[in-house]
Amino acid sequence: MLQTRLARFNTPRAIAWLLAGLVCALGLTVVFYGQRTNLSLTLLFFSLGLAALAAWATYALYRLGQAYKQAQHEIAQANRLLAENVDERATALQVTNINLKMEVIERRAMEAELLRYREHLEEIVAQRTAMLEKTNLHLLDEIAQRKKAERKLFEQKERAQITLASIGDAVVTTDAKGQVVYLNPVAEELIGKHNAEVKGQPIADMMHLLNEATRETVENPVLSCMRESAHAVANNASLLIRGDGNEIPISDSAAPIRDRENNIIGAVMVFHDVTTERQLTQQLSYQATHDALTGLVNRQEFERRLTRVLQSAKADHTEHALMFLDLDHFKQVNDTSGHAAGDELLRQIAALLKHAIRQRDSLARLGGDEFGLLLERCSMQLAESIAKDLLHHINAFVLDWSGVPHKVGLSIGMVAINQNSDSLTAVLSAADAACYESKRSGRNRYSIYPTAPQL
Repeated sequence: MLQTRLARFNTPRAIAWLLAGLVCALGLTVVFYGQRTNLSLTLLFFSLGLAALAAWATYALYRLGQAYKQAQHEIAQANRLLAENVDERATALQVTNINLKMEVIERRAMEAELLRYREHLEEIVAQRTAMLEKTNLHLLDEIAQRKKAERKLFEQKERAQITLASIGDAVVTTDAKGQVVYLNPVAEELIGKHNAEVKGQPIADMMHLLNEATRETVENPVLSCMRESAHAVANNASLLIRGDGNEIPISDSAAPIRDRENNIIGAVMVFHDVTTERQLTQQLSYQATHDALTGLVNRQEFERRLTRVLQSAKADHTEHALMFLDLDHFKQVNDTSGHAAGDELLRQIAALLKHAIRQRDSLARLGGDEFGLLLERCSMQLAESIAKDLLHHINAFVLDWSGVPHKVGLSIGMVAINQNSDSLTAVLSAADAACYESKRSGRNRYSIYPTAPQL
């Protein structure tokens, strides 16, 4: 309302009407009041003052109107700018609103998806929890079974350790590389080293083995069985060389250790000292091939050697000689001084004859007072020289038995062995015949069978 009135008043017409009204008002005032009083001049001046005041008020109003127009113009511009800003802001707000709505929609969708995912996760967690609980129960049961199995394995290991420590054989175990893992007490004693000293060492460095016959180095059976994947490798002719240089004959065997997949993870070697067995075997072998009274080879061993020489003569065309030796007057020693004197005579005669022959030759007691002598790679000329030497030694020998001297003679029969010789029986018969010829010719001499026997 005020803006409307001011708009009307600010026009030139309004100003003119206002000034006219003021003049008229002043004139009427002077007319009416001047006739009644003497104050006409005063009123005139007062009217003029009012007119001036009215003029000033009109001018002030005019300036106010101009200021108002200017303000209205600025307000309009401001409103226009504001409207433009409002439109821009409104557009921005609309875009923002749309974006917010989209974001809200997306967030709601995400929340819904997250909710579904959470429900799915909760379901999975519940399933996994159930599975874990079941697995936990299974693991607890398995742990209990494993502890039970471990106790059994420990007990078995303890029994195995006690068994290994108690058995009389030496036991060595190695890993897949042939490095020592364990020695039982018997193995420690035989090898001469403690378990802690050799653990982790190669078994070939710890045990030096030789072939008993050839004295050549033998590969450790542990390495052989692992290389060849053999079930077992045995050797009965090995010598264990200890660190102090002593030699121990051993009988050994080795076998690989396999896991569940049949892979070789190590090996075990079992061996024992066979010194006593070897001595007993050698003693039995010696007894089987030697005469108990004189220590010379017996008839069986002598015939075996003679067979070998016959085969060599035929194969290599070599020459050998066979002698039959028969003591003369031996029965008189038994008859006069007893069998003890006769046995002592035989022992001393055997030692005397053995000392008089070559080391390669074989001297045997064939029975009673009969001896056999096999001269290998010997010509008949050399054999005659040996026969003469034997006669010389026997003729010079005297047995003093309780102050009673005893002398014996020696009858020798010789036969040549060469590629023309026939069988074992033939050469033995020929030698026996030649010996009989020496006795028949007066004893204490040698006779040579004239030709190679052909029976």
